[in-house]
Amino acid sequence: MAELKIKADSGGGTVSFKGPATTTSNAAVQLTLPVDDGTSGQYLKTDGSGALSWATVSSTPEGTAIKSTGEAATKFLRADGDNTCSWQIPDGKIKQVVNIRQTGQSNTSSTSYVALHTSPTITPSATSSKILVMWNAWVYCDNNNTSVIRCDSQYQLTKNHTSISETVLFQSFFGNVFTEDSGMDWIKYENQSIILVDEPSTTEAITYTINGKVGETGTSLYVADGSSSRAWTLIELAP
Repeated sequence: MAELKIKADSGGGTVSFKGPATTTSNAAVQLTLPVDDGTSGQYLKTDGSGALSWATVSSTPEGTAIKSTGEAATKFLRADGDNTCSWQIPDGKIKQVVNIRQTGQSNTSSTSYVALHTSPTITPSATSSKILVMWNAWVYCDNNNTSVIRCDSQYQLTKNHTSISETVLFQSFFGNVFTEDSGMDWIKYENQSIILVDEPSTTEAITYTINGKVGETGTSLYVADGSSSRAWTLIELAP
């Protein structure tokens, strides 16, 4: 093995530089030293082509606290495997919660869908977030003492934001499909709930709405009544 040995300037001892047993592909490797002796704390760095230079150690080495532009305690620093790091949101993190509780009632006798409830809005903090949507209310249909072939109602959950038209996420039906005679006041009550996870892929404000309609003219659909309540809960979840 080739060796370059340098004697101490005074006194005994030597300093040696040894070449490797073999170079990659038996190449003739040439290293060019820096033009000066650098400054205190610098290290010798190569450009990959044989030129050596003095470089300064990063001011934020591993183990040093680094400021995040995110909210306190909501992100962690991840090594990305390409000599870079990035701030990440922990899995399953609840980012925000929107609650709406409403008393009273909404109703319609329309055979076309109309909004029946206060529509909550949530603005996701990231396009990768998911929204857990929960809605609950007492719902009932009434034949209003009229003769009808059926007394049934339909309702749907929709979402909307500036980049999309209204989109149906869920739809349901309930009621009575039997003929009701005039003078018979037929009312059907049901407690209805919707729980689903939406993946909006946007950071625009999203509005969720409950729409309802009746199956036959002369009947009515009601959402909640008197002292009953209806409730929305929207929860943004980090991926």
